[in-house]
Amino acid sequence: MRKKVKKYILIYLAVSLSFLTYIFYLKIMITTRIEGKKWNLPSKVYSAPFGLYPGQTIEGSHIFPRLERLGYHLSSGKISVKGDYSVQGDQIIIYLHDFPYPEEPFQGYVLRLEVDRGKISRISRSDNLEDIYFQEMEPELIAGFFENSWEERMLIKLDEIPPSLVQAVIAIEDERFYQHHGIDVKSILRAFLTNIRSNQIVQGGSTLTQQLVKNFFLNQKRTLTRKINEALMALILEAQYSKKQILETYLNEIYWGQKGSVGIFGIGKAAQFYFARDVKDLTLGESALLAGIIRAPNHLDPHKNFKKAVERKNVVLKKMLDLRLISGDDYRKAVNEKIQVRESPEGGHSAPFFADLVRQQLSSNYSSSVLNTDGLRIYTTLDVEMQKMADETLKKNLNFLEKTYPHLKHSDPSRDLEGCLIAVSPHTGHVVALVGGKNYQINQFNRATQAHRQPGSIFKPLVYLTAFEQTVKKGPSPNSITPATLLDDSPVTLTLDDKSWSPQNYDQTFHGLVTVRKALENSMNVPTVKLALTIGLDAIIQTARSLGIESLLRPNPSLALGSYEVTPFEIISAYTVLANQGMKTELQTIKMVTDSNGKILEGKNLEVTAAVSPQAAFLVTYLLKGVVENGTAKKIRESGFQRPAAGKTGTTNDYNDAWFVGYTPDLLTLVWVGFDQGEKLNLTGASAALPIWVDFMKEALEEFPYSDFTLPSKIRFEKIVPSTGLKWAPECGPEVIEEAFFEGTEPLQSCLNDGKK
Repeated sequence: MRKKVKKYILIYLAVSLSFLTYIFYLKIMITTRIEGKKWNLPSKVYSAPFGLYPGQTIEGSHIFPRLERLGYHLSSGKISVKGDYSVQGDQIIIYLHDFPYPEEPFQGYVLRLEVDRGKISRISRSDNLEDIYFQEMEPELIAGFFENSWEERMLIKLDEIPPSLVQAVIAIEDERFYQHHGIDVKSILRAFLTNIRSNQIVQGGSTLTQQLVKNFFLNQKRTLTRKINEALMALILEAQYSKKQILETYLNEIYWGQKGSVGIFGIGKAAQFYFARDVKDLTLGESALLAGIIRAPNHLDPHKNFKKAVERKNVVLKKMLDLRLISGDDYRKAVNEKIQVRESPEGGHSAPFFADLVRQQLSSNYSSSVLNTDGLRIYTTLDVEMQKMADETLKKNLNFLEKTYPHLKHSDPSRDLEGCLIAVSPHTGHVVALVGGKNYQINQFNRATQAHRQPGSIFKPLVYLTAFEQTVKKGPSPNSITPATLLDDSPVTLTLDDKSWSPQNYDQTFHGLVTVRKALENSMNVPTVKLALTIGLDAIIQTARSLGIESLLRPNPSLALGSYEVTPFEIISAYTVLANQGMKTELQTIKMVTDSNGKILEGKNLEVTAAVSPQAAFLVTYLLKGVVENGTAKKIRESGFQRPAAGKTGTTNDYNDAWFVGYTPDLLTLVWVGFDQGEKLNLTGASAALPIWVDFMKEALEEFPYSDFTLPSKIRFEKIVPSTGLKWAPECGPEVIEEAFFEGTEPLQSCLNDGKK
């Protein structure tokens, strides 16, 4: 008998110890989660903000599509809620959103735009009529970095939530919340009897604490083990934390709906999603509606099923009345309240290739875990409207090329004709648009940054830049290279590593002596190679390095013709120096990174260094203006683009790659077209890439003022005979152009004392 008793005691002790150990394990799990990092917050990538200013056209500002993407709602009456806007005659009234800018959060106010003949004539605040000369609108959300799923959540303190909302949630979800200790036997029995009478499950017995445990710690499987764990953990949670802590965690945790692939979690984000307002501004009716849809957020989503959501709202209000949480007057007003659910905007225009580049650049300072779960806010340089233009222009033109030239079309999407487009603000180095391919869903390879391709003729300006830089550094001399210097375009055979190479021009002919201008305008190969050998191949490589090209380059004569592979990102970096008068700014996609609370983790300052002299850069730009006016890119003018512009076409010898890179004083854009597998295009840069550039630049520059390139000091203009490079005089005949020279290198000899007329 004693042995049996001893055995039972040992079994009891073993079971008790196991149970206590398990309880201790659950307690540690709860403590670790509640007192540690509760939620994985996705990092958010924002575009650059856009500005409104007097003189701007309504069409060119794209204000209405921007407002729509930012979640503003058109109102027919007087606006009173942040996020509303209205059009009243010749005025646009906008109640600006708040936005958590780092260090200085923005508080929204009512903005008044006065419009005259399609242009903004005046901007002012409605409250004090103060004139505003530049109004920055909040940036757009363009991407998110997350782990398994994108959960939108805005953390809110319980003190910031209206008592009526808290009461509504408790009334409908757990009316005895303040009486029980985690599980409520009375509620379980009541729910059981109600469900028996109804012959279906119409009421649940779970407390708010149990719901929190289920969502926060456990899975959704309906098993006995899970229910036991749920009950035990609810009891532990209640014993260890206050009702206030539990309620605050619950209201920030609970699922409230879906926006496409993005889950809406927590009351803060739910209030914005359904009503476009802060939690603290919710009415009693809105609070009751939100409380009512917790039970079945997708089924009761007021965007999709408004009638059922309102019916459920009224059930919540009746429950609050029965529990004497609201008065009869409050009940009647809330039941009759006109609920205005805001249509959920689709969000900003996505820029997946740009976002991939941002993530890649951040990965050197932040782990994947931090990027996916710490809720960083990443402010970038992207202009959403320009990005949209770039996406649409590239896709439209690539499709047109495939239809026009059947040999470019493939049945296999992985072999489609591809392209990329990069647009940069040359003075800041800000990347304002970047498209790395035709369809990110099919192929995520970012051709803008990852594709190594032969640049062909778009490398040639670096040869001429090196020559002009030597002229500027050494000072004027009889051997100075100028735009009027004559180069020899005659057959030449070069030997390298026991192999001979005879460069040919595109037209397969030789032209004798030609000026530097003619050689570059017409993209002649032979005179460019000879000039490269004269000034030194190592010097050209050094120039390329100073302009940001890091790929492998060797002192081979074919270097001058762009035979070594580089990325489009490297090429546009180099051209940024030309467009910025010799000053190098690092290409920038990220302006600032903050943590989830707005603390600045890093800020990118504009760093400018002198890569080459402004005079050498200007001389190349002046030659490239000639390429646009008279050379291989004259289609630009034929296409109706009339702004001052400089640019260069590029075609590789085997017709595998088609390029165009061109710039105005305000915008630099590069386009590449080709096949990933290196198949022949049999098209030039002028026919494949240039039309994409024209279409994009026409639209992108719509709101930019008309301006020409700035003239640096020590540049002189002289009229010359274009065929000889000699100084022009009236007696020389009608053939004349005005050429730019570095001071002291202007031609002294005229056609008269050369014996020619």
